[in-house]
Amino acid sequence: MILKELINQVQWQDVAVALVSDHPWFRKRLESFEIVFETLSLMDPVDSECSIKIELTPDILEPKRVYPEVIGIKEGDDERWALSFCPWKEWLGMVVCQETLDSFSASRIVANCLFDMTFYGSTEEMIDQERQRIEDSIKESKEHPETLHEFKPDQMRIELSMKDYLLCLGRWIKWGTLAKDYYGENASWFKAHFLNKNAPENFDELERQTLKAALKEVVWEIEDTIKNL
Repeated sequence: MILKELINQVQWQDVAVALVSDHPWFRKRLESFEIVFETLSLMDPVDSECSIKIELTPDILEPKRVYPEVIGIKEGDDERWALSFCPWKEWLGMVVCQETLDSFSASRIVANCLFDMTFYGSTEEMIDQERQRIEDSIKESKEHPETLHEFKPDQMRIELSMKDYLLCLGRWIKWGTLAKDYYGENASWFKAHFLNKNAPENFDELERQTLKAALKEVVWEIEDTIKNL
């Protein structure tokens, strides 16, 4: 089954729920993802030598956390190919490997493909510009290797003091940052859909998944802080 056929089988609302479940910080960008989804539904696919595979991969900075990683595979080739810069018509013509179809729902597959194909921009023009910028950067690094810096993940960890922890906890309890990070600068939508509802059973599926994913982030943040006490 190719990706275009999978897109034709799913509803946008189900894809939105899957997007928020795996990538909660994109809640405020759902409108732009929906535009891409509708655009893809109107495009014709072209053949591709790549197939789509999705794997649960540990985060490089937080190995205990896993995320769905979209990769390209080719028959007879052990290389794992990045697909983010592929033309969207080619994405649509890629076969989704059977292992991925067996492991993930159709809406989750489409959601993570949407995430990957818009990683560098929400239009193909923006993606082309980013591709050119990266190619220029690679050329510059080859010509001037003395400007390169080694990436060390261990140095990226943020250590929090007890004061920072309490501020962080208070921030989340007040919902202020949650409203801003997940729903944009204007928190009115958040208040109307969460704080003014009587019980979680009144939430729709997208609201439930958004809150669940956001609270998971809170738990991770608190756990990381406790380790350093």
